[in-house]
Amino acid sequence: MARIIRLSLVVLSGLLCAASVLEAGFVDVVNKVSVTSYRNYLDNSLYTRTGDNRGIGGPQHDPARDNIFNLFSSFGLNVSLDPFDYGGSTYHNVVAKKTGSTRPNDIYVIGAHYDSVGNPGADDNASGVAGVLEAARVLASEPLDATLVFIAFDREEQGLVGSTAYANAHPTDNIL
Repeated sequence: MARIIRLSLVVLSGLLCAASVLEAGFVDVVNKVSVTSYRNYLDNSLYTRTGDNRGIGGPQHDPARDNIFNLFSSFGLNVSLDPFDYGGSTYHNVVAKKTGSTRPNDIYVIGAHYDSVGNPGADDNASGVAGVLEAARVLASEPLDATLVFIAFDREEQGLVGSTAYANAHPTDNIL
């Protein structure tokens, strides 16, 4: 029950953030949120089972990233792997964008991180990524005034590296 409440809070906070960009009715959009979809992402795409490891260099880190990319793509979003360097290596945030129709330069970001620290990381932060995926699924087909960017950040466990890299790479974006 606690996970369902957390899911609701994560997805609803993303939808509330998006409310000012929605052309459709907010209640109609919220009614499209599915606990079944959320659980499917958490259980079958993000490697949250005992023995899984989404930590840097862990065997499920890159497959989780690839699953996030493919899920965003399946929603019809424009998706890219956004590279950044850290410690002499290249890592990738997964970035999906839905461009707004009337205010495309007004940008809202909904994000979470997909890396963990040598473990499955179901609550840190696969539950957040599953919420971002569910928000993306629901909002991908909605007409939007402003632009929504859904991001699965990498290297957050080392001090918000992926999100900092994204912010530094987009200094002139009007991120609201």
